[in-house]
Amino acid sequence: MNFNKYSRQISLPFVGVFGQEKIKNTKVVVIGAGALGHSTSIYLAASGVGDITIFDQDIVEESNLSRQICFTEQDIGKPKAECLTRHLKELYSDINFRFFNRKFSVEESNLLPYNCNIMINASDNYKARRAINQVSLQKNIPWIDIGIFKTQGHFCLFKPGLGCYECIFPDVFDSTENCSLSGVLSPICGIIGSFAANEVVKFILEKYSKVVNHFFSFEFLGNDFKKFYWKKNMDCPSCNRFLNLNELNK
Repeated sequence: MNFNKYSRQISLPFVGVFGQEKIKNTKVVVIGAGALGHSTSIYLAASGVGDITIFDQDIVEESNLSRQICFTEQDIGKPKAECLTRHLKELYSDINFRFFNRKFSVEESNLLPYNCNIMINASDNYKARRAINQVSLQKNIPWIDIGIFKTQGHFCLFKPGLGCYECIFPDVFDSTENCSLSGVLSPICGIIGSFAANEVVKFILEKYSKVVNHFFSFEFLGNDFKKFYWKKNMDCPSCNRFLNLNELNK
């Protein structure tokens, strides 16, 4: 490990060399190589996360360049996941990156790295969230959901056994509204993605207890921040189905 590169982080008492080694040995999957996937992946790599996998089926468009800051004009028309991975490798050659130019789904979960530690949803659709939620419960992998809309952002960490996405949102489906139609302030993408990367590092270092079972909501035009407590729905069909399967497989 390059101690000099991460010296400022290692200097923190709750990180140290041991903590930095834990960060290096962590495997993170990022679903989405757009605005949120950019900032999240950049700061995961900058923090020293040693293994990062990126999923995205989209290609780079000119309108992406104001928010997806690794892309250049030469990337237009090329796969996002591939381009983002290439740029990250140029910055962080000591990190193991892999990418898949495809949409994440339950069927694609066999592509996850062995012993994946945590997944991050940085996409903007509910089908992906439901797929990630199902894979999380099936494979007992924690995951983080982040999102942005206009001047708003949100964050939530889900840990199997303590409740799941469908405990909070049992009947939510894709909306016709999204950032391409309704717009978003570019700096918000960096704020929410950086927040998610920070929480991943805290999760690795086991400093995450205050975010479990809380939904964080941000409104940046008025600088309004709210934290909502939620608890596991004991009647949640998803939680109960996979909890029973996991118990049988023990």
